Amino acid sequence: MIDPKILINQKTFDAKVFLKEVHNSTSYVDLQKGAQTLSSAVEKRAETMRSLVKNNFDRFVNAKGTTDGIHDSNILFIWVFFFEIYSLRLEYERGSFLTFF
Repeated sequence: MIDPKILINQKTFDAKVFLKEVHNSTSYVDLQKGAQTLSSAVEKRAETMRSLVKNNFDRFVNAKGTTDGIHDSNILFIWVFFFEIYSLRLEYERGSFLTFF
């Protein structure tokens, strides 16, 4: 089984363990080149994301409003459900539950 500490997409990722286990025979020069390549790739991706947000800002705002509306309706549903369960429990404790059905 693969140690999750060497998987870069895991929260338990540990760079020291990764370097020791995966790149123990990689030269320092190659590690530097890899770091520069990763840095460039991250910067390009960040620039792409900035451009995407800039070009679609109104869509992001609308999507945020939609997700907030969904969240609010889910909270309302939970409160209504809780109220219904609580009401049924009160009826049960009062003995009127059986006459309800």
